[in-house]
Amino acid sequence: MNNAALRPSKPFLDNSVEDWRRVMAVDLEAAVWLAQACLPGMVARGWGRIVNFTGMNAIHGHAGRAAVSVAKHGAWGLTKALAKEFGPKGITVNAVSPGPIASDEDLTGHADDHRRQSAARVPVGRMGTPAEIAAVVRLLASDGGAYVNAQMIQVNGGAET
Repeated sequence: MNNAALRPSKPFLDNSVEDWRRVMAVDLEAAVWLAQACLPGMVARGWGRIVNFTGMNAIHGHAGRAAVSVAKHGAWGLTKALAKEFGPKGITVNAVSPGPIASDEDLTGHADDHRRQSAARVPVGRMGTPAEIAAVVRLLASDGGAYVNAQMIQVNGGAET
């Protein structure tokens, strides 16, 4: 599983080459190199699970987060390509796309207005919890997830943006 991410918010025209490359290195390339390091052992065993984290930006894009949106969309493409290449070898590759997830501040009632507004836009009426994301990852990483391959599971309470 990989969950490395930078999430800078900056207008597209204000991004430098260095800003863009830093996000690509962490949000996309880290997943590439981690998969490349792990796959030989998985192929040798004839079994493996890769779970990439994408996010709602991969699907919908986000103003001020072009680099993140591109990188996470790339992670989705990587997921699909690896799933098709390594599925016949007993390896599944899937992605989890979390929606708004509660932080400690949210759980203790100290969230700022932006976080409260995010929670209000989720159809289930609240933010998700880390445990709810972990439950989906646990399924995908288990024998029970053996027939789930090349999928992006949206764990977002029905949120679309």
